[in-house]
Amino acid sequence: MVKVRIRPRRSWGHAVKHAWALIRGPLTTVYVHHSVTASAGPKASLKADEQTVKSLDTIAHGRGFNGISYNFACTQAGRAFAGRGWKHVGAHNDGENSTTYGIVAIGNFQVYEPSPDLIRAIASVIVAGKRNGHIGRRVRIKGHRDSDSTACPGDKLYAKLWKIKRLVRQEVMSSK
Repeated sequence: MVKVRIRPRRSWGHAVKHAWALIRGPLTTVYVHHSVTASAGPKASLKADEQTVKSLDTIAHGRGFNGISYNFACTQAGRAFAGRGWKHVGAHNDGENSTTYGIVAIGNFQVYEPSPDLIRAIASVIVAGKRNGHIGRRVRIKGHRDSDSTACPGDKLYAKLWKIKRLVRQEVMSSK
């Protein structure tokens, strides 16, 4: 699996410092979400992907939240961006924010198929978390719908969670 570089918040234009609560980890559960917003697509430029991530931050502020809700965002082009990152509690899953990480796939996966690059990007973020000690030994990868009454992360992405789990398992096993 190709390692995906996680781009920092400043790369997509998030310069505001927030007083987000700190995570006490390592954590063992990652929830996968979808943004249900427009995606720049699988062949998007870096600049277009940065704009789509920045739009999530703008939407969150418009709803009264303290910036982007997710720990990470991944795009159809296979890029990963830090939202709240490894150290800050997300606002992605009511009642479980302080004990889980949230990764949002940008796009509407009730309608569109997730690209192979998106699947690899999500898996790569999880592998990075395991390698740097932010995610515990036995990670559980779930869709948002596994804890809330929602269609999130969309039927088409939810059907691919097994691929993400397999990629993570293969990468972790090959590094032992």
